[in-house]
Amino acid sequence: MSKQQGSKSAKHPGGAPRTRSPKRISAKMLHEIDAMAEAQCKDACIAEALGFEVTTFKVQFSQRCRQKRAQGKQKLYQRQYEKGLAGDVTMLIWLGKQHLEQADKREINGNVNITLNDAAVALRVARGAAAGRISDDVPALSRN
Repeated sequence: MSKQQGSKSAKHPGGAPRTRSPKRISAKMLHEIDAMAEAQCKDACIAEALGFEVTTFKVQFSQRCRQKRAQGKQKLYQRQYEKGLAGDVTMLIWLGKQHLEQADKREINGNVNITLNDAAVALRVARGAAAGRISDDVPALSRN
């Protein structure tokens, strides 16, 4: 008998690795898969929790999990939307940023003109402060 035939990692004809899965998939197990997928659990997490090999689980349930994840996201969006319509200001702001292209805007009023000389002075001051030296004889920045 060859080494490959006697090893536990023998492969099926065609090269696919052997994987394990529960003998019978019950309605309860399908319900658990659906609930975990709706909660956005990854395939590997669901497979390990229910005793599947990850590759076997993906082959058998990836489409089902994709659909349940989409349903879970839809339910979450619906709850957020309801909260916003009920007057939750934080949720309204979040929904506006996510779906209405709204953003926090910071406006600066006034004109500030900095000359190249002012930038050089500011750089010298910053370097001096970083070195622990603060000079009183630094000229003030000009404002126009």
